[in-house]
Amino acid sequence: MSFGSGVTVSAVAVVSATQLTANVAVALTATVGVRTVTVTNLDGQSSGLAGGFEVVQSPAQPPPPGTQNPTVTSVTPAQGAQGSSVSVTLAGDTFQAGATVSFGVGVTVTAQTVVSPTQLTASLSIGAAATAGPRDVVVTNPDTGTGTLTAGFTVTAAPLTHTFPAGMRLVAVPQDGLAAAPLLAGGGALARWNPAAASSPTYAKWEFSPAVAGAPGQFSSALQRGRGYFRTGASAAQVTFAAPDANAFEVAVSPGTGEYAGWNLLGNPHWSAVNISSLLVRKQGQPASEDQSLLEAAGANLVGDYAWGYPVTEQGRFTLNGYQLYSASFPNALKSIPAGAGLWLFAVQEAILHWPGGAGLPPGPEGPPAPSTVRRSPAGWLVQLRARSSQCRDDYNYFGVGQLRSPLLNPPRVGGAPYVDLYLTSGTRSEGAPRLAASVLAASRSVGGSWSFAVESNQVEETITLSWPDLSCVPKSQRLMLTDLTAGKTIPLRTGLAYPYINRSAAPRAFEIRAEAGSSSALLVSGFAARPTRGGSLELVYTLSQPAAVSLRVLSAAGRPVAGVEKNAGSRAGLNQVAWAPSTEGASLPRGLYLVELTAHTDAGVAAKAVTAVRLR
Repeated sequence: MSFGSGVTVSAVAVVSATQLTANVAVALTATVGVRTVTVTNLDGQSSGLAGGFEVVQSPAQPPPPGTQNPTVTSVTPAQGAQGSSVSVTLAGDTFQAGATVSFGVGVTVTAQTVVSPTQLTASLSIGAAATAGPRDVVVTNPDTGTGTLTAGFTVTAAPLTHTFPAGMRLVAVPQDGLAAAPLLAGGGALARWNPAAASSPTYAKWEFSPAVAGAPGQFSSALQRGRGYFRTGASAAQVTFAAPDANAFEVAVSPGTGEYAGWNLLGNPHWSAVNISSLLVRKQGQPASEDQSLLEAAGANLVGDYAWGYPVTEQGRFTLNGYQLYSASFPNALKSIPAGAGLWLFAVQEAILHWPGGAGLPPGPEGPPAPSTVRRSPAGWLVQLRARSSQCRDDYNYFGVGQLRSPLLNPPRVGGAPYVDLYLTSGTRSEGAPRLAASVLAASRSVGGSWSFAVESNQVEETITLSWPDLSCVPKSQRLMLTDLTAGKTIPLRTGLAYPYINRSAAPRAFEIRAEAGSSSALLVSGFAARPTRGGSLELVYTLSQPAAVSLRVLSAAGRPVAGVEKNAGSRAGLNQVAWAPSTEGASLPRGLYLVELTAHTDAGVAAKAVTAVRLR
């Protein structure tokens, strides 16, 4: 049985399999602090109880005859950070040559020198896991006389170093008073939105650091905790912050006036991720007892129940520009606001936003959002709608049926960066109509209703792809049709997961999604046969019980797809006959036995499959 150095164990007796007794003698020179108690069996197996025993400072005793107790009056410096090395000077009296000094568990004294009876110097190595807080400083003379300065030294939390990546980012800092200069490294620049600033025709209420030619707004003051900043830079910036403040934090939000009215540029004030569901809100001037959740505040028309960050932080997708949605209500939205993240929050009234106390942990890698989920209830459904180009994307848009607690407004567009901006309107395309990221119809309009949206991008002559990754929440009795009003083209959403087009200009391109009554009756494929003809071609014959989109592919006799051998064909109800010359890499298929697989999909999402064998000679 062991209690660590300075503690002698004797008379150990095993009372039972669950109890033993022992006599413990603690030396006067034993280091003060908690100890791990370790029990070792005769077979060599052992187990320890961390913090199971504590050595405390003994009450002051008269010194033994011939000893002298030293006095410690000060330690300079009086603090050191976790994981650092510090040289300190102790002042006092009666320091004897060979005296030693102790600062408690986790702080190792690597060298000590008695300079004079009134001064002692020491070199300290503070462990990264040393408990933060005040420590007693104990000096022990060779004649065993001791002197203690209670709480004479404080271990502080280690400072944080964070790297802000290159490119455009919406960021935040976890401390007040930080100069902007470290974030400007690598050719960086900062912009903040100040609702109280005078608006300019070109730059609205933006303020910049360093100054931007022609822009009236400039700020050189220190950065503020809890506020957000757009940072852009050709290279990353590494910034060191003071130890994090883990206390709760509050910031005022305002509806503002003019352009971007209602939007507040804020930031996570902690150096740990915060779940958006833990944020609280109250009306300006009310006591903290009136705090309510973000969802409740949205229902009371105080703020929106969501926030927008920039850019997307999915693993492997850091090069794509685009907003990310923080919300507990919408499919695929991120629930956790990362450390160092800035955000847009929409306020309808003057209010106070309350961030709960953080854990004060350094930031970890920003992971992807939660696995895909769809939202469906007896009262309605919600589908995610995306728009992407090669450089940017707008992923967090929704259409559906039901009711939202508050409108999901499209975030302010980011200037000076590539963008794709998809926005929905509330049934009108007028100039003053609000741009929405979600449009939800009443349940009574679930059939025959429509959703209007537009896509704008400064990526001219680029391919932009619209996609709707999951339609499983939409009732099978409804058929969704997408119309490109510019091209005059209409496609069913259920038979494909994407619609690409070439963006010819930065002007808005209008689209419409319409819900129609569809058939959910069974789809049957019968009489499927494949007959080889001359030249390696196949004649395929099959009968469909209703119109459907048909895809064909060739499989090996073992059921493995033959690479590159696929064909898509639209088919009518009744008998269909298709001629096909399958090939791989431009050459006819070699002789042998193959399987031909037919897969049919209706607009309502009903599917059927059939397989037939064919021998090529």
